[in-house]
Amino acid sequence: MIAKPQNLFVAHQNYGKIFEEIGAPGEVREFIQKLAVQNKAMANVIQKCEQKDTELAQIYDNLMTSIDAINGGNGEGTVFDSETLENVLSSL
Repeated sequence: MIAKPQNLFVAHQNYGKIFEEIGAPGEVREFIQKLAVQNKAMANVIQKCEQKDTELAQIYDNLMTSIDAINGGNGEGTVFDSETLENVLSSL
């Protein structure tokens, strides 16, 4: 499972606190700082992917609703013939 962005931010804060207390050597501290920056960037990417996933799901739902309406609106199966698809695409 992919960590949620807010969890990565909390982890970054915790790493900072731990290394402040134990006084990590310079190279290790620098590595941890770079890792924290990468984690934050990855959290942003994950968030954008989740947004796109939601947008695509909405587009799919709209498409299925349009096809169902063209087929009579009874919700019983969907016929994907070329005429139906042309009508749906022209209505978008």
